Amino acid sequence: MSQTYGSDVEKVVISNRLESTPCVLVTSQFGYSANMERIMKAQAFGDAQRNSYLFARKTMEVNPRHPIVIELNKRVADGGDDESKDLALLLFDTALLNSGFTMEDPTAFADRMYRVMSSGMNIQSLELAPEIEVPVS
Repeated sequence: MSQTYGSDVEKVVISNRLESTPCVLVTSQFGYSANMERIMKAQAFGDAQRNSYLFARKTMEVNPRHPIVIELNKRVADGGDDESKDLALLLFDTALLNSGFTMEDPTAFADRMYRVMSSGMNIQSLELAPEIEVPVS
């Protein structure tokens, strides 16, 4: 997971405190909280480069007993594929939203979501169907 998320998270750790969720993102005590980060990004004259060192380094805490984490771990152990990577990134995006952070790239999230939805519906391609002429009455 650390390799998949890259610099988006500082580290991925096993959590003993999570009960019903597969994962959560937490911040250190020295960085901005999720709410403060959102406020600082919204500042009209804020300099993102100057404040970037204060943005939270996120730690992802994973619940090893959650069925989603168990299944994702099995898929990765079996070799992992693009769908497994999409699922892992969706897990991260969901944890971002659940923990109060904002997504950096909502378009990438939407694309991943469409791919996962098409896979769940056994749709082979996301190509559009040809136009159908509707008779005018």
